[in-house]
Amino acid sequence: VSPFANIGLAVKPSKLLVIDLDTAKRQYALKGGTWGFLHDRLGPLVDGDDVLREMCSRFGGDGEYDRLMQTYRVCTASYGCHVYLNWPDGVQASQASPAPGAIDFRSNGGQKGGYVLAPGSSTTKGMYVVEHDAPILDATDFPWIVEMAREQPRAARVKPLFSNASGGGYSGL
Repeated sequence: VSPFANIGLAVKPSKLLVIDLDTAKRQYALKGGTWGFLHDRLGPLVDGDDVLREMCSRFGGDGEYDRLMQTYRVCTASYGCHVYLNWPDGVQASQASPAPGAIDFRSNGGQKGGYVLAPGSSTTKGMYVVEHDAPILDATDFPWIVEMAREQPRAARVKPLFSNASGGGYSGL
């Protein structure tokens, strides 16, 4: 065991959803898309917390952000934040990002699920430390988060009726 090893928390077996709020980065500026309008309101460096506040306001109403911030949270080495929620049994979550460059989900999605570095971990950027030591709230207390993080069914692949694999094709009449 290396004394320099970090603590990886596998969220799938832990039955957690971790919302990873990233700090603003120029290369991931939220231009266009669902949350692009925040640039006009907040400037070019919109971070994950800005987007989460807007999501809470839009989907949860007044006080939703403050209510969500009552859960267990960890400050990341890059000054971002991990927001922890208990994930409901039997609900498959996605690893897809609702706002690429600002918010990512770490969940039971994918073959193995995701992971996060836990408090006590240290990288070249800094330490992972507990920001709010509180009980982990249930994701079901925030139905809009459950729906946003839920794995969406994929459309079935349709085999083409005609194939142009031989280079030929229908020549018409």
